[in-house]
Amino acid sequence: MLVKEQRFEQVKMLLLDMKGLTGTIGAMPMHDLLVEIQQKIIYNKEEVIDTCVASFSKTFSTLKTSIETYLAA
Repeated sequence: MLVKEQRFEQVKMLLLDMKGLTGTIGAMPMHDLLVEIQQKIIYNKEEVIDTCVASFSKTFSTLKTSIETYLAA
């Protein structure tokens, strides 16, 4: 995992891509969380990133379920 390996430059690039995608599809809870994580990384708040990773996992799971439900309809 990029965060555990402290590969924050790669995390920043991934966040940028994901923010664009989530904004485009209207996945605002995920988009807002990605903005928050990005800000914490930019301002060197790595000590709170673990909390964000837990939130990301939960929000991603919800988003994935919503996408699967939409595609199945």
